[in-house]
Amino acid sequence: MGVSVSLDQVRCRSEARHHDVAPPRATALPGADLDMNLVAWIVERAGVRCLIETPDDGTTTILAEPQLRNGRTHWAVRATRVRAPDPDRCDHVRVGPNNDSPTAMRVLDPDERRLAALIVAQALRVEPEETLTSGEVEALGLG
Repeated sequence: MGVSVSLDQVRCRSEARHHDVAPPRATALPGADLDMNLVAWIVERAGVRCLIETPDDGTTTILAEPQLRNGRTHWAVRATRVRAPDPDRCDHVRVGPNNDSPTAMRVLDPDERRLAALIVAQALRVEPEETLTSGEVEALGLG
C-alpha cells in the first residue's frame, strides 16, 4: 500500500512551512568568511529544521534536528564556529551531537555547502547522539 503525493502538493507544503532561517542575500565566494546564515539556509532547504544562536562572544552555533524522534525534545546536532582572534588564523569549526560529548569532529577549511552537508548527515544518522565516523564522512565524499 503506497501513498501518492503530487509535486504541487509537496511544493505547497514546503512553501507554507515556517523557517527560522532567512534566505541568504548572496552566495559566499571561495576563501571568503564562512557564512553561517547560508549554511543554515541550505540545511533548512534539505528538510532539517535548524536554529542559529549568535551570542556576543564571536561564536555562532547552528542547532539542527530533522524531526523529533523517540520522544526527544531537544536539538540533535550542534555545529559551532568560533572566530579566530587573529585574522591570519582560521576559525575553529566543529560538528557533532548536541550533548556534552567531546567527540565533535573538527572541520578543516569548511565551505558553506560542505558544512551544511555534514550537519544534515549528522542529523540523519540512525544514532545522531554519536559523531559521524571518518569512514562515513569519506563515504559521503565530504572528507
